[in-house]
Amino acid sequence: MAVSFAQPLKIGDRFGSISLLVPFSAADWSGLLSGEPAEVNRTGFADPRVRASVLLTGPPAGNALELQQYRLENPTYTTFGVSLAITVPLGEYFEDKLLNLGNNRFVFRPQVGMVHYWGSWSFELTSSVFLYTRNPDFFNNAERDQRPTFAVQSHLVKQLQGGAWLSLSTGYGLGGESLINRQPNGDFRSNFLVAASYSFLIAKRQGLKLAYIRSETLQDIGSSTNNYNLSWFISF
Repeated sequence: MAVSFAQPLKIGDRFGSISLLVPFSAADWSGLLSGEPAEVNRTGFADPRVRASVLLTGPPAGNALELQQYRLENPTYTTFGVSLAITVPLGEYFEDKLLNLGNNRFVFRPQVGMVHYWGSWSFELTSSVFLYTRNPDFFNNAERDQRPTFAVQSHLVKQLQGGAWLSLSTGYGLGGESLINRQPNGDFRSNFLVAASYSFLIAKRQGLKLAYIRSETLQDIGSSTNNYNLSWFISF
């Protein structure tokens, strides 16, 4: 579950936005620890994320009515944009625990992408890189670094009546090998994911988003997970 806030911006004659995501998680892990079955549960706040974005091409900045008029006059068009997301280490973290909801480090995620619109449909394709700072208080008094992770995502979105929408998504990521006390940990990752989302308004500027995300590891390490998310968002 998460609470998100989004604020559209005008940057010159272009559209931009800034958003904040505050996740609250209930997580269960199960697997083998030293060859023996084990499981652990965590409930609390995960690391929040702030994100800023700007469109480099597409409709000029304007109000909602002007954007609606642009879409009526241009039912098919393509936009390109860039963004930067920063994950802040404020989530629940215990240095004497191996598994945590927070990660005790910053994550910087520059991203570039495009969206093609036609009628009530749109297709989005983005690529990004995750850059991690050091966690100086990792498990067993260790320091943990992580090499960059590279990712590509695509989303097919259908706009519905009343501000609602449906989406189907796929993604692939690789890299992200960790280093414990500067020694490679041999945990290079390769993951494929699929997702489905549904968002709808519950008030003029508020809404809910339901999402299912399936992540499948393509390596002998890592985890395959099923995630169910509920988000409440406010737009100003």
